[in-house]
This record gives sequence, structure tokens and C-alpha cells, in this order.
Amino acid sequence: MFCSFNEETKCDDYRTGEFTSNYLKHLGVSCVYIRTDDSTQKEVATFPNELTVTLQYKVVWRTDCKYILYFQSSTLREDSPRMVIGDSIEVVIQKVIARNKIQIQSNFKGWLLTDTLTKID
Repeated sequence: MFCSFNEETKCDDYRTGEFTSNYLKHLGVSCVYIRTDDSTQKEVATFPNELTVTLQYKVVWRTDCKYILYFQSSTLREDSPRMVIGDSIEVVIQKVIARNKIQIQSNFKGWLLTDTLTKID
């Protein structure tokens, strides 16, 4: 894992803001991540059938380019498979691709996911 950036753009520039995800775009799912100053991240996924799911996390930064998301809540129905409160996802900002775009890798219980996030605010 590495964090690549130039003098103008650093991982720290991505601690807060609103981001779009490319991971499920090919399935018609729109994902928006909103990270705030109060160390929370809200993920809003809108599916083609207009179902919207919101997940809430607490964000704990370990280094400039690495943070952990602790699951807090979800709008999924009770009988749906879901995360358990306190579950964690380790995230590393691997690379700053452009002024408003980063590549991340997340690890949830050994399941690795690489995604590109675009900052939209």
C-alpha cells in the first residue's frame, strides 16, 4: 500500500467532503459518500429500482492516508443481511489520481475492494 500525491494535493485534502463512487456504477447504482468535520461518514446508495439505502459510520483517522470506518446504523430492513454495529472497515487512500479524484482500497473482514472516489464539493 502506498499514498502518492504531489505538493499541491495531499490525502488530508480528502478527510471531509462529498464523493461519488465508481464501484457499482456499472450496475446502475449511484453511491455518494459524505464525510463531515464531526468524524462521521454517511453512504447513500440509490439503486435502479429507486430504493435508497443509507449507512452511517464513525471515522477514525490512523494516518494522513489511512482510516477506519466503524458501522453505526443502516436504513436496511431488519431481515436484510447487514453489518453489525461496531463492525469496521479499514480504508487506505492509495493514490491521488487528480485534484479531485482518489483511489482507495478497503478491507472488510478480508474482503478487499478497490474504488475510485471523485470529490464533488
